[in-house]
Amino acid sequence: MNEKPKAYMQEQSQKIYDQLNQHFKLPIFQDEVGENEIPSDYHFFLLVYGDIQSTKNDVLLQDVYIIYTSQNNAAVDQDVLDIISLINPVKGVSFNRTIKQRLEIKETDDYLDEVTVHFRRKLSYEHQLQS
Repeated sequence: MNEKPKAYMQEQSQKIYDQLNQHFKLPIFQDEVGENEIPSDYHFFLLVYGDIQSTKNDVLLQDVYIIYTSQNNAAVDQDVLDIISLINPVKGVSFNRTIKQRLEIKETDDYLDEVTVHFRRKLSYEHQLQS
Protein backbone atom coordinates (compact mmCIF):
# COMPACT_ATOMS: atom_id res chain seq x y z
CA MET A 1 0.00 0.00 0.00
CA ASN A 2 1.18 3.54 -0.79
CA GLU A 3 4.30 2.28 -2.54
CA LYS A 4 4.43 5.16 -5.03
CA PRO A 5 3.87 7.90 -2.40
CA LYS A 6 6.49 6.27 -0.13
CA ALA A 7 9.02 6.24 -2.96
CA TYR A 8 8.23 9.93 -3.63
CA MET A 9 8.78 10.76 0.06
CA GLN A 10 12.12 8.95 0.02
CA GLU A 11 13.12 10.79 -3.16
CA GLN A 12 12.30 14.16 -1.56
CA SER A 13 14.18 13.29 1.64
CA GLN A 14 17.24 12.13 -0.30
CA LYS A 15 17.23 15.27 -2.45
CA ILE A 16 17.05 17.50 0.64
CA TYR A 17 19.94 15.59 2.26
CA ASP A 18 22.03 15.63 -0.92
CA GLN A 19 21.51 19.36 -1.54
CA LEU A 20 22.64 20.27 1.98
CA ASN A 21 25.53 17.81 1.97
CA GLN A 22 26.91 18.86 -1.41
CA HIS A 23 26.75 22.59 -0.73
CA PHE A 24 27.72 22.85 2.95
CA LYS A 25 29.68 19.63 3.59
CA LEU A 26 28.59 19.66 7.26
CA PRO A 27 27.38 16.75 9.42
CA ILE A 28 23.65 16.07 8.95
CA PHE A 29 21.62 14.30 11.63
CA GLN A 30 18.00 13.20 11.45
CA ASP A 31 15.43 13.74 14.24
CA GLU A 32 17.96 14.03 17.07
CA VAL A 33 21.64 14.37 17.80
CA GLY A 34 23.29 12.93 20.90
CA GLU A 35 25.35 15.25 23.05
CA ASN A 36 28.47 13.17 22.35
CA GLU A 37 27.80 13.40 18.57
CA ILE A 38 27.75 17.21 18.40
CA PRO A 39 30.78 18.43 16.41
CA SER A 40 33.24 20.45 18.50
CA ASP A 41 32.83 23.45 16.18
CA TYR A 42 29.02 23.33 16.58
CA HIS A 43 28.43 23.48 12.80
CA PHE A 44 25.82 20.94 11.72
CA PHE A 45 22.30 20.32 10.43
CA LEU A 46 19.43 18.51 12.07
CA LEU A 47 16.61 17.35 9.77
CA VAL A 48 13.24 16.79 11.40
CA TYR A 49 10.19 15.52 9.56
CA GLY A 50 7.21 16.70 11.58
CA ASP A 51 3.45 16.52 11.67
CA ILE A 52 1.29 15.65 8.69
CA GLN A 53 -1.96 17.54 8.06
CA SER A 54 -4.75 17.06 5.58
CA THR A 55 -5.94 19.69 3.12
CA LYS A 56 -9.21 20.18 1.26
CA ASN A 57 -7.90 18.52 -1.91
CA ASP A 58 -6.94 15.12 -0.43
CA VAL A 59 -3.33 16.28 -0.37
CA LEU A 60 -1.27 15.95 2.79
CA LEU A 61 1.21 18.53 4.05
CA GLN A 62 4.16 17.54 6.22
CA ASP A 63 6.29 19.99 8.16
CA VAL A 64 10.01 19.71 7.38
CA TYR A 65 12.45 21.47 9.70
CA ILE A 66 16.06 22.05 8.78
CA ILE A 67 17.79 23.19 11.95
CA TYR A 68 21.09 24.89 11.14
CA THR A 69 23.47 25.29 14.06
CA SER A 70 26.57 27.42 13.71
CA GLN A 71 29.09 29.12 15.99
CA ASN A 72 31.23 32.17 15.20
CA ASN A 73 29.69 32.51 11.77
CA ALA A 74 28.98 36.06 10.64
CA ALA A 75 27.35 34.69 7.46
CA VAL A 76 24.48 32.80 9.14
CA ASP A 77 21.79 34.83 7.37
CA GLN A 78 23.51 34.37 4.01
CA ASP A 79 23.74 30.62 4.68
CA VAL A 80 20.01 30.56 5.44
CA LEU A 81 19.34 32.17 2.05
CA ASP A 82 21.41 29.40 0.46
CA ILE A 83 19.43 26.74 2.35
CA ILE A 84 16.15 28.20 1.08
CA SER A 85 17.53 28.41 -2.48
CA LEU A 86 18.73 24.80 -2.36
CA ILE A 87 15.64 23.20 -0.82
CA ASN A 88 12.69 25.23 -2.15
CA PRO A 89 13.15 23.86 -5.71
CA VAL A 90 12.80 20.24 -4.50
CA LYS A 91 9.59 18.96 -6.08
CA GLY A 92 6.62 19.29 -3.71
CA VAL A 93 8.58 21.30 -1.09
CA SER A 94 7.91 24.95 -0.29
CA PHE A 95 9.50 27.39 2.13
CA ASN A 96 7.35 28.63 5.01
CA ARG A 97 9.48 30.64 7.49
CA THR A 98 12.56 30.76 9.71
CA ILE A 99 12.99 30.94 13.48
CA LYS A 100 16.37 32.25 14.66
CA GLN A 101 17.77 31.97 18.19
CA ARG A 102 21.06 32.62 19.98
CA LEU A 103 21.82 29.88 22.48
CA GLU A 104 24.41 29.80 25.24
CA ILE A 105 26.75 26.84 25.13
CA LYS A 106 26.48 24.88 28.36
CA GLU A 107 28.65 26.24 31.19
CA THR A 108 30.47 28.78 28.98
CA ASP A 109 30.17 32.39 27.91
CA ASP A 110 30.02 31.30 24.27
CA TYR A 111 26.95 31.43 22.06
CA LEU A 112 25.82 29.75 18.90
CA ASP A 113 23.19 30.54 16.32
CA GLU A 114 20.38 28.10 15.68
CA VAL A 115 18.10 28.77 12.74
CA THR A 116 15.10 26.56 12.09
CA VAL A 117 14.16 26.75 8.44
CA HIS A 118 10.57 25.53 8.11
CA PHE A 119 9.39 23.98 4.86
CA ARG A 120 6.23 22.07 3.99
CA ARG A 121 6.11 19.16 1.62
CA LYS A 122 3.10 17.90 -0.29
CA LEU A 123 2.29 14.21 -0.08
CA SER A 124 -0.38 12.02 -1.56
CA TYR A 125 -1.81 8.75 -0.31
CA GLU A 126 -3.97 5.91 -1.52
CA HIS A 127 -7.60 5.85 -0.48
CA GLN A 128 -9.01 2.52 0.67
CA LEU A 129 -12.72 1.85 0.43
CA GLN A 130 -14.24 0.04 3.39
CA SER A 131 -16.31 -2.99 2.43
